[in-house]
Amino acid sequence: GAAEVFLRGREAGLAHAYEEWPRWEGQVLRELKRYARAFPIGVPQLALWSGVSLWLEGKEAGAMSVWKDGMTAAQHLSLRRDEAMIAAELRRRRDRT
Repeated sequence: GAAEVFLRGREAGLAHAYEEWPRWEGQVLRELKRYARAFPIGVPQLALWSGVSLWLEGKEAGAMSVWKDGMTAAQHLSLRRDEAMIAAELRRRRDRT
């Protein structure tokens, strides 16, 4: 949940109000990565939020690639909620390109 707060906040422009925002966001993504290494069910969530981060950095192709990998992982693990969230993000971003 924290990854969503920080990344959606950056997308909404809230990060400019807090000097430490990049550090907080980075820490959240590192913790999510650590979780995904220990528990495969974390891989789709890591892909979702890493993709959003890449997108916000202007790395659209990288984001799409990460999301597609996350979608594959979610499907393989039968994580329908994660699959739906990644699919929604893909649709949302495709509409903006």
